[in-house]
Amino acid sequence: MKTKALFALLVSLSACVASAQTWPTKPVIVDNRPGAGGAIGAALVAKAAPDGYTLLLSNSAPISISPFMLTTPSYDPVKGFSHVSYIGSVANVFVVHPSVPAKTLPELVAWIKAEPNPVNYGSGGIGSIGHIVGETFKNEHGLRMEHVGYKGSSPMHNDLLGGTIKLAIDTLPQNVPFMKDGKLN
Repeated sequence: MKTKALFALLVSLSACVASAQTWPTKPVIVDNRPGAGGAIGAALVAKAAPDGYTLLLSNSAPISISPFMLTTPSYDPVKGFSHVSYIGSVANVFVVHPSVPAKTLPELVAWIKAEPNPVNYGSGGIGSIGHIVGETFKNEHGLRMEHVGYKGSSPMHNDLLGGTIKLAIDTLPQNVPFMKDGKLN
């Protein structure tokens, strides 16, 4: 098994080296443009010159959700992009501040129902997957929840870790360190 894995790694690395030899000589600049469920960054990429030097790396929201939530979308999700590759998928999670007495989804539903006021929940932006999942969850369980859309997950984490909001719907990988440290559940 280890031999096969090592062989696969070597083949991958040699392919990367071969590709790197033809890599453009222009510098690579990473320009994160979070917010609006990825629509802000997607709009910039869609309007860029189609010269192969501008890439969009995102989840599916800016292509499949965000444009259809806007009254006047600033880009066409079909004509504005050329698909290069599917990289993978990422799980979404419900994360809560440690003050929330819920460790399971049924306990979370019971806690939200017991709260006297609507529970604010955060997401990485209006039209993001977290936003859509939250609204679906709210409707399916008859919950009183209010969405708080942030300009990306980083500012949302600041409020969640500080207890300003008690619940967020976000991707798993960026929450694992907080969960391991007991800062989020």
